[in-house]
Amino acid sequence: MKPTALFSLWCLCFAGTSLAPVAAMSLEAAGVALGNEVFKVREDAEQVIRMAGLDEYDQVGHFARSNNPEVAARARRSLPIILLGIDARFPPDLASKLRRIDDFRGPELEQIVSGLVSLEPPRPVTLLGLHSHWQARRPDSIDASQKLIASLEQALLSALRGDAVVGELSQLHPERYETDTLAMILDGLCKLRPDDLAPVLPLHESWTRSRPQLLDRLNADGYRLELAKEASGVPNRREGLRIILNLATKRDLSRDQQAAVRKQLASYRDEAGTFPVETLDQDTAWYFFDVFGPDQGGQTHLEAYRKFRTRFPELAAASLLAQPLEVLLVLDKSGPGAALDYAMKQSVHGGVMVLAEWLHAHPELIREPLPLPPVKDGEAYKYRTIKFFRVFAPYPDEAALRQHPAIAAAVEVLAKDPRWNEVAKQARAVMTQQQQEAPPQAR
Repeated sequence: MKPTALFSLWCLCFAGTSLAPVAAMSLEAAGVALGNEVFKVREDAEQVIRMAGLDEYDQVGHFARSNNPEVAARARRSLPIILLGIDARFPPDLASKLRRIDDFRGPELEQIVSGLVSLEPPRPVTLLGLHSHWQARRPDSIDASQKLIASLEQALLSALRGDAVVGELSQLHPERYETDTLAMILDGLCKLRPDDLAPVLPLHESWTRSRPQLLDRLNADGYRLELAKEASGVPNRREGLRIILNLATKRDLSRDQQAAVRKQLASYRDEAGTFPVETLDQDTAWYFFDVFGPDQGGQTHLEAYRKFRTRFPELAAASLLAQPLEVLLVLDKSGPGAALDYAMKQSVHGGVMVLAEWLHAHPELIREPLPLPPVKDGEAYKYRTIKFFRVFAPYPDEAALRQHPAIAAAVEVLAKDPRWNEVAKQARAVMTQQQQEAPPQAR
């Protein structure tokens, strides 16, 4: 008699008894039984398969490549369940339901997910596995799937706060999970620990090596890992800064990736203050000033920008309208009035802030009222005008202003044009509102 027939006979002999042949079945025997002609035997065998541990995933994967369609199908649909990493720590009822997660719908499914996300300590591997499974095969109801996946994501991102979670995730095989799920994990880890990406770098390198397309799924937080990787191994942070600047200008980056570059460059501000900008080509130097130029009201990098403009004097006027530091060259050449007028025409808001900070540091330069954009009587001034006054004279009332005599004197000069009194009134109203809305520790 064939082994499969003997196995079937054995199972049938125990049917209706108190013995439990399913529990006694080995994984190898279950793999054979997946193709048994008896439906109950196949069902029981799949139950055994679904109880396999993460370290037995490859063995079940072997079954999924069987020439027998029934064996392959049952093993294949068991693989996502194995990735849930269900073990003895789980409440038995929850574990049983998770192993049959695709059998549930509606409120029952919501209860299972609620039980999973409320476990203490959290189970990041299980949450990750279920999220990945549902990225590939969402629950039937679209509304329900959105709600359930949102709940999973919230719980998973919360679980990433654990001290040991990076080590736990490093044991996983990234090729077994959906790319979007892996991207969400890396994005979340970077958002939670933006100032210390080093512990996450090995995870990033392993996952992107296995899944190269993962790089294109990372958002502005997660893509910082790729930048950190590119800048690692250089002799010093100055050269790391140079590498990231070149990445920003020599690669075709998405909007999220460009945002990641700017976030990562923020950690290099100390090095930027002494960086030899003269060693950069025109495009890269322009980007350097675009990012770092407004620091400290332009005072840190103004001299380097002057030298840059001497090296490259033929820049298009439209380009200059996107460079905040250019407003300080107009200030040097034509005075505060022309500089404010120029800043109002720029395509970026940074020029107004740079000018306001510069004049805050040098209020004696204001010798006459600065030009104001036209508005109808009773209307509010535009954002840039209000922003200029708030940065130049960031004091909520006259009493606070008088504590700074040089600024107060400059404001009196501005007030020779009565419209500046209205600007001050509107700006202080914004300051008061922001102060009221700020959390107590920020006041």
